[in-house]
Amino acid sequence: MVTSARTKPVSDADVATQAAKAQLPPELYNRLDEVMFYAPLGRDHVAAVADRMLRQLRGTLEKRGVHVEIDASVVDVLLEQGGYDVEMGARPMRRTIVRMIEAPIADLILNGELNQGAVLLICAGEDGLVFDIVDRVSRLPRHG
Repeated sequence: MVTSARTKPVSDADVATQAAKAQLPPELYNRLDEVMFYAPLGRDHVAAVADRMLRQLRGTLEKRGVHVEIDASVVDVLLEQGGYDVEMGARPMRRTIVRMIEAPIADLILNGELNQGAVLLICAGEDGLVFDIVDRVSRLPRHG
C-alpha cells in the first residue's frame, strides 16, 4: 500500500492499473474488460491444486477401468521437480503432472502393461516416481 501526497491510501492494484494505462495504447487498454490482481500462491496452495489435478486424473482413469492410488509423497516430488515456481504459481504444475505422471501412464497403456481392471500404485522413489501395477485378481505387483 502506498500513500499519496493527500494521505489517501493507494492500493498496489491502483498503482499497477495506472502503470498499465500509461504504457498501453488506449485502443489496447480499452479492450480489457476487467483487471484482476491475485496474491502469489504459496507452496501449500500449489500442493492443494496438485491434489485436485490428481483427483481428476484418478477419476478419468477410473472411468476407463483402472484404479489409481497415489501416495501423498507424490505431491512433494511434483513440487520439487518443477511443479512450483514462486513467480508462476500453479501454472507449471499442469506440465509437471503431464511429464511425470500422465505420459508414463500413457506409455504403460500403449505398451499393454496397464489394462482395464488393474490397480496402479504411484509413490515417490529415490529417482522420482515409482509406478507399480497390481492385478486386481491376484494382487501381485508387477513393476512398470
